Amino acid sequence: MKEIGPRFRCAQRDAEHARKEAELAHLRLLPPVQPERSKVLDVIEGVSAGAEVIGLIGDLLS
Repeated sequence: MKEIGPRFRCAQRDAEHARKEAELAHLRLLPPVQPERSKVLDVIEGVSAGAEVIGLIGDLLS
């Protein structure tokens, strides 16, 4: 089996480095990841909206 020369290994390492730099450049262009909202906050907002709707219906009926 033929041994891989140092120039080939250096070129291979440089190509891998360039690929990783290109990936990082692409990732920098993407918008930042937004954290997922808490499900508790969603429930609280839903209950609050439901209370407002019940209040509006009560106002319409009176």
